[in-house]
Amino acid sequence: MELEIEIDPVDKYVYVYNLLQTQFYVSRGKVVKDVGIHYVTKKMWHKFDRKDTADVYEIWKNHSRNKSVFNSIND
Repeated sequence: MELEIEIDPVDKYVYVYNLLQTQFYVSRGKVVKDVGIHYVTKKMWHKFDRKDTADVYEIWKNHSRNKSVFNSIND
């Protein structure tokens, strides 16, 4: 699965477009700062603090290639 993520130019926020990734972050205690729609693609995004989600992003990135991450979303 392709990672759908956009990093704010000043690297303060991360915009996540993948709903499973958003659910994974939230299930691990990360807080959504804002929600919106990309003005060009019309895809919904969830905004997270970059520093706060760095640890969970590494877990997601390392396991997203493996379907087991989807089975552990609610762990």
